[in-house]
Amino acid sequence: MTEQQAFIHLPAEPSSVAKARGLARKSCAEWGISCAELELVTSELVTNAVRHAGGEIDLAITLRGAVVRIEVADDSPDLPTTQEAAPSARSGRGLAIVEKLTGGWWVDWQAGHKIVGAELPCDPTDTHPPR
Repeated sequence: MTEQQAFIHLPAEPSSVAKARGLARKSCAEWGISCAELELVTSELVTNAVRHAGGEIDLAITLRGAVVRIEVADDSPDLPTTQEAAPSARSGRGLAIVEKLTGGWWVDWQAGHKIVGAELPCDPTDTHPPR
């Protein structure tokens, strides 16, 4: 099984969310896959790290077969949790969105870094239009 990976190191600032979405979009195009939810899941996981972790963030997007794995690493010891957001709340739904789109998310620890991840199925796209 072939594996392809995209990686970016980001500061914990709001502009990093757009950079993360851009990496997701670029990866789909380069890998010839269609994964409509990838940008949203990536955005939600990076947003959580920016808001709650501070410091530096590492984003890895890995394609293995027909599955894309999104992993966001930060230095915060705090575990993420899903919340019940009030209908009028402007935030607090990120992990619930990730869970709905992916079926679940996880937390792992490696070398002192917390990694929050999720996986999505993806479909190959026709990167060569008909002639």
